[in-house]
Amino acid sequence: MMNGSPPVIRPDIPANCVCKLISVFTRPYTWEVHVWGTKPPFQREKRRYEVLAIHEQAAAQLGMERFSYEIALRGMH
Repeated sequence: MMNGSPPVIRPDIPANCVCKLISVFTRPYTWEVHVWGTKPPFQREKRRYEVLAIHEQAAAQLGMERFSYEIALRGMH
C-alpha cells in the first residue's frame, strides 16, 4: 500500500498489437500502437496509443502494458 491506495495488480490479458512508426525526427522514435483483446471478456476492447520507444519491440511492450493497466483500472471502478 502506497500513499493510502492499494497497489494495482496487472492481470494477464490476452491481446495482440500492431506498431506503426510515426516519426523518426525525435529520439526515441514515436510509434502508434493499436492493441486489441483476443479472448472474452476483453475481446471487444480496442485502444490506440502513441508511445516513445527506441524500437518496435519496445513500443509493442509499452502499448501492451498500458492496455493491461487501463483494463485493470477500469475493472476496479
